[in-house]
Amino acid sequence: MHNHDFEAIWSELKLTLEWHEDFSLFFVFVENTQASFALKQRLDDFMRSHSKPLRRIKPITQTDLPNKVIDEIFDANAGHSPVWLALTQVDQEGIWNTLRAKTLATLNKRRSQLEDIVKSPIFIELPYKCAANVVTWAPDIWSVRQQIIELPFNIQLNTKLSQTEAETSHEPLLSSVQLDEAIYQTRAKIEQLQSTVTNQGKRHLSIALDRLGDLLSNIGQLPEAKAAYMQSLAICQQLQTSLGDSPQVLRDLSVSFDKIGNIELQLGDVPAAKAAYTQSLAIRQQLQTSLGDSPQVLRDLSVSFDKIGNIELQLGDVPAAKAAYMQSLAICQQLQTSLGDSPQVLRDLSVSFDNLGDIELQLGDVPAAKAAYTQSLAICQQLQASLGDSPQVLRDLSVSFNNVGDIELQLGDVPAAKTAYMQSLAIRQQLQTSLGDSPQVLRDLSVSFDRIGNIELQLGDVPAAKAAYTQSLAIRQQLQTSLGNSPQVLRDLSVSFDKIGNIELQLGDVPAAKAAYMQSLAICQQLQTSLGDSPQVLRDLSVSFDNLGDIELQLGDVPAAKAAYMQSLAIRQQLQKSLGDSPQVLRDLSVSFDKIGNIEQELGNLPAAKAAYTQGLTICQQLHTSLGDSPQVLRDLSVSFDNLGNIEQQLGGLPAAKAAYTQSLQLDRQLQTNLGDTVTVLRDLTISLNKVAEIEQQLGNLISSTHLHAQSDKIADKLKTL
Repeated sequence: MHNHDFEAIWSELKLTLEWHEDFSLFFVFVENTQASFALKQRLDDFMRSHSKPLRRIKPITQTDLPNKVIDEIFDANAGHSPVWLALTQVDQEGIWNTLRAKTLATLNKRRSQLEDIVKSPIFIELPYKCAANVVTWAPDIWSVRQQIIELPFNIQLNTKLSQTEAETSHEPLLSSVQLDEAIYQTRAKIEQLQSTVTNQGKRHLSIALDRLGDLLSNIGQLPEAKAAYMQSLAICQQLQTSLGDSPQVLRDLSVSFDKIGNIELQLGDVPAAKAAYTQSLAIRQQLQTSLGDSPQVLRDLSVSFDKIGNIELQLGDVPAAKAAYMQSLAICQQLQTSLGDSPQVLRDLSVSFDNLGDIELQLGDVPAAKAAYTQSLAICQQLQASLGDSPQVLRDLSVSFNNVGDIELQLGDVPAAKTAYMQSLAIRQQLQTSLGDSPQVLRDLSVSFDRIGNIELQLGDVPAAKAAYTQSLAIRQQLQTSLGNSPQVLRDLSVSFDKIGNIELQLGDVPAAKAAYMQSLAICQQLQTSLGDSPQVLRDLSVSFDNLGDIELQLGDVPAAKAAYMQSLAIRQQLQKSLGDSPQVLRDLSVSFDKIGNIEQELGNLPAAKAAYTQGLTICQQLHTSLGDSPQVLRDLSVSFDNLGNIEQQLGGLPAAKAAYTQSLQLDRQLQTNLGDTVTVLRDLTISLNKVAEIEQQLGNLISSTHLHAQSDKIADKLKTL
């Protein structure tokens, strides 16, 4: 096949494969390795759609040829998956070429066995210069070849990407086989470029190092990835010194700083990540000043503002994060106006709406968050309709369904939330089937199982929730085994142990719950030791102390429970000093004061309990004023009035207790009006009705008490049917 248009080659090959499912032999002569990689990816995706993933065979050392490679080809346990045999290695001594000839000669002698045993296509990849030799090395198998594919340097890849972008871009989701292949090829390219002395050669080396860093980061080798990125940055800075501030030099430098920021964030060093992202943004603003609003300049700026927003959110500065995200969204919308609905423009827009949704949720504006997430989902579905089920399209769609599920849960629509979460999980299981157990695929799956667990818990199906949480934990332990103790792996594990602890507590297995909570706490303390007092680390630690306090209270060790709750409260007050009165900080504080109130009540110290509950209520009222009538705000306020009513009742202040319980009941009725008859709403309503009824009885208002009890009993009967 002498066609030098990649798409034409692929179209012809695809047609051939559709007609020849059994044994067929293809020789692929490669000069352009990028085209070879693209062809293998196309072929792998095509064969996976037919449930026959591509089986790649590549000798690692010279001793693998010919026997080990031949044995792999004839492996009886490999099924009927097509084979890609890569025999492209070269050396100055010509040893690989001799072994290549020997391997093909061996296959030539076993031609009849190939046809009888290997009932699938075989692709033999060879260096371009070997084309003239194969007929001599293996005349018999050459005579039965199905097709010859040539991939010369000048092949037309029909891509709109510039050379730089083509070399630096990569599929975010690769199968394990694809990752191995890509790492192998990238290391080989780096070795080939190490001795380069030209500026262009050095630039290509920098690009290859960045690519290696991306791939190593994908498989969790974070220190090695950072080393590759640092080498790339050093080359970019060296080129800046020798060439000056040309647009290409500056853009390359900004990309390097972005990658350093990414890896620092993965390693947990948020200040270092912020410093790198800020340097990248400054360079891009410099390029905008000199070049104007070209699409590339604007898109780079949009990416920088997104990264700054992510960092500010990590550091707890929600207004600064929102400002950065809004700048990014404005740029994306400007690009859509000028460029139209290209896939890249639409995907960037989708990411911006997701970020905006996240920030609105943090600020407590649930309707605004839902609007943003819904826009993002619509864009993802538009991309799926136009591009099909590519891994990136599917992953983006799964993220959007999760976000929609989160928002439906916030709004109290549990069935709608479950539907969205199940759609996301189905997509991620589809990706696992096609891509295998890559770290990204596994982590996404674990997050989906967590959300399914959350929703089953909301619906009252504790065994189903436990099953989902257990699946999530098993995946995260698998990731820890393969990736080691990276901050992300450890934090995910900590979250899983917390969820298992919650479930065991619901099921009444208090020792098992305590064991899980202790594991989570140990991980949080390990992260604090390695990462310092970042807002995320501190908040996770406070949650762990709360859980430990809950379990000590269940076990009857009230002093130990109080000590744990006090540690949690101290951490949250520390966060309030550093982050200010953000909704998350305030809600966490209100939870801590409620728990302190519970403990003081257990210890019989009613005035101290009342003081704590009053502080918790004051914070809830502050949140109500700033955030409005969101379901979470209303429910928290209802619980606070209940707590205050309980303590007033114990102190003998029946009128004050009635006033507090009545306010709680009014809030529960408002939630019923807003959300309908969900299990949580009805359960809270019965509790409030019974509390007001009990107070009315104590005050001698028996008719009112009887009427309220009857309402509670009617709701309780309805709950039994749900």
